[in-house]
Amino acid sequence: MLGFIPWCFELPDKGYEEAWEQIVNPEGFASPPCGPTTAEQRHPRYGGRL
Repeated sequence: MLGFIPWCFELPDKGYEEAWEQIVNPEGFASPPCGPTTAEQRHPRYGGRL
């Protein structure tokens, strides 16, 4: 999630907008109704899964 902070302030160059797709992707960081997770949910060790 910290990697998205620059986008909040429009700091990165244009062309990096696709990074936001992971914020709303349920396999990425989206976790309704709680909000975004700090780790990508598709990672095999997310949530303690091995």
